[in-house]
Amino acid sequence: MNLKVISGISIIVLILGLAGSSSHNVYAIDTTESLVLKKDLKLIMNDYKVAIDKARAEFLSSIKKANHDAKLAVQKGIPMDEINELTKATITKARAELKLDIQKAKTEAKTVLLQIKAAVDRNNLS
Repeated sequence: MNLKVISGISIIVLILGLAGSSSHNVYAIDTTESLVLKKDLKLIMNDYKVAIDKARAEFLSSIKKANHDAKLAVQKGIPMDEINELTKATITKARAELKLDIQKAKTEAKTVLLQIKAAVDRNNLS
């Protein structure tokens, strides 16, 4: 699946999750807090996007390096089976790191969203 599609879907899920769980609470806060809340959401989404873009760039860099290393190995006369094995292992490791980085970004965004929701809920009790 395309990484842009994955990151887009993730962003939509985060927004819908926030909207579904606390949409009724957003209207209960005053205008100043509402502006702060909107600003915080934009910052959260921006941080999430930056983290995803960084993870994607690291993944692509790892693939380019693996391909470059494979070309050098071919020039040195290393057997193709060994080169393919090493390249596959490098790309598999890079893919796993990408998945971990995406999961970390999701977790961080969700944590901040839950903190905002808790602040909104506390405000409603006041």
